[in-house]
Amino acid sequence: ASCSRPPLMTGKAEHAVVDWSFLYRLSHASHASHGDGSRTSTSLGGKSVGSKSVGIRTLGEAGKSVFRYEDAEVEGAEKIGPQSKSCTVKLCWMLVGVFLVATSLVCFALTLLWIRTADGETHEVSDTYMDIHHNYSAVAEAAIHDLLQELVLQDMSVERLAVAEYINMPYLAVEMLGGAMDQHIVELDGLDNNLRQLWLLQTKLPSLEKRFAWGGIPKLEQVFYADRLGFYAAYTNECVDPTWPGCDVDWQYGLHVRARDDAAENGSETAVCSEMCPDSANMIPGESSFFVADAKTGKPSIYKSSAVYDPRQRPWWRSAEEADGSIGWTTMHELSRKREGEEVHGFSVVRAYYHDGKPEMVAGATLSIAHITDILMRRVTLAAAHRPPDSESCIFIIDDFGRMIASSTGSGDVLCQEASCEGRQLMWHNTSSTLIKDSVASLLQRFPKGLAYVNTSDVNINKTSRYIYSH
Repeated sequence: ASCSRPPLMTGKAEHAVVDWSFLYRLSHASHASHGDGSRTSTSLGGKSVGSKSVGIRTLGEAGKSVFRYEDAEVEGAEKIGPQSKSCTVKLCWMLVGVFLVATSLVCFALTLLWIRTADGETHEVSDTYMDIHHNYSAVAEAAIHDLLQELVLQDMSVERLAVAEYINMPYLAVEMLGGAMDQHIVELDGLDNNLRQLWLLQTKLPSLEKRFAWGGIPKLEQVFYADRLGFYAAYTNECVDPTWPGCDVDWQYGLHVRARDDAAENGSETAVCSEMCPDSANMIPGESSFFVADAKTGKPSIYKSSAVYDPRQRPWWRSAEEADGSIGWTTMHELSRKREGEEVHGFSVVRAYYHDGKPEMVAGATLSIAHITDILMRRVTLAAAHRPPDSESCIFIIDDFGRMIASSTGSGDVLCQEASCEGRQLMWHNTSSTLIKDSVASLLQRFPKGLAYVNTSDVNINKTSRYIYSH
């Protein structure tokens, strides 16, 4: 054994140094003698060394056994032990973890950036859509409003035309009858001829002028004439077409006749009216008798009723005098009764024929509230036979004082039905219709000076109730 410590280089000299003293002590211990002088074999590095044959390892083998390393498999390459391998694996996993974390952070950052960008683009698209939608809604609403206004105004023009037709026909009849008086076709003593002229006006006008195209409603409801001696005759047309569903009467034409005051005394009535006047037995002095008229000849056929009547005391006679030879209109008044116990209210258009400065004869035509109400009701229901209850629409007519003239809601919104004011014309705010009240109130807001100053056609939409008011 040597006490010196020569270095043993394994692998690469600069990396591994063997402690020879440790190997010496190990070898010495392995060759220790027992008491019987024999050598004890020991195991070194897992190999047996006998007492007689000593297999001494090389230092390289001993170093490999002690320090547990292997020779490099490739020249110049360095062998890595188990501990170095473990460290390398950990380092690799650490690098992989760092890479995964970094990648996750990058992905998370990119995702946040995408979400933020997408959210901004979404808001931008939403704002753009809302702007487009708002602009489109505004344009569409304006277009629809203009179209709606045009349609409503056109509808009002049609309704006004229907009412104008109803008003113009009596006016035309009075104008023609007044012209016949001026030409002496209708004279004071020619009663038979005068009744024939009335019958021609009632029946011989062109059919398209006589009736409304959308219903069996006559345009000329009643035409009449009277003289200063008290004679009165009027032809009434209840229905143009008896087969029309609205014609629920047992007659188509009627005749009102009142004899002159002196007829009962001297029989002069019979002398000048032997053909067209009724039998004197059915004529009651001072009363107007109503007969069903023959649809072909106009002669009275069936007696119906009679009532006290003096034409010279009627409102329309006074209106004719005030008009002084021109055509004039009356206020609402009671008309000739067609049935016993029936009260008929309406207006009259009249014209007087003057002789020696005094009215000698008066020609006239009437427009009853019931008739014009029927026209409006059928207009609302598109010429239906009977109007069902309807609270969503109405057509009405008022004068410039706010008095009701007609309404599709019924005559109850035109004339007072109570005993204290029966037959009196209602003001618009006294009607039972909310639509009429709201509509006129809206009109007065736009024309605060009064209804007499309403001189334009217009449409107004109530944004609260969503009703459309037009005038």
